[in-house]
Amino acid sequence: MSRTKLLAGLLITAILIDWVVTFFLYPRLPDRMPIHFDFGKPYPSYGPKVFFYLFPGVMSFFVILMFVLYPFRGAINFFGKRRLLRLPEAEQFPVFERAYQMVLMIGVFLVAILAYLQISVVQITFGTRSELMLWPLYVLFGAVVVYVIYDSIFIRQMIAAAESRAEPKPVRKYNDEID
Repeated sequence: MSRTKLLAGLLITAILIDWVVTFFLYPRLPDRMPIHFDFGKPYPSYGPKVFFYLFPGVMSFFVILMFVLYPFRGAINFFGKRRLLRLPEAEQFPVFERAYQMVLMIGVFLVAILAYLQISVVQITFGTRSELMLWPLYVLFGAVVVYVIYDSIFIRQMIAAAESRAEPKPVRKYNDEID
């Protein structure tokens, strides 16, 4: 199984689990629940429980957007893309595929962050926790940054390796064109 299919399956599974949990917990939630956390105030803002559907809705929107963008994975912008486009098309496909995998992995991290926030809202609503803990968010954001840096370096190395395998194109000078 390819890495792209594995990441796509992981995203779809996480979204489906989140929708099942949301449908299961929604009838048990009180009419008012925390919807906004201001880190300067000790208590969150409260709103109607229908906002609980916002978490899986946002996750689903981003995942559907990623799958809609799959045919346009060549349009993803990343470092070294200008160098890559000078290479033969056969050399471009693996790099574009890896860039799309990086986008999918960022989607996995986004789903994890939203799932953590949803779990925290449920815990605060039922009184098992009094405030939002920030360290898991810092860990997830740090993991995203490290992964993006690592994958960007890897993609640049793939481009450099493809450039070394490609035949050099002849350089045409302006005077050669006038004859």
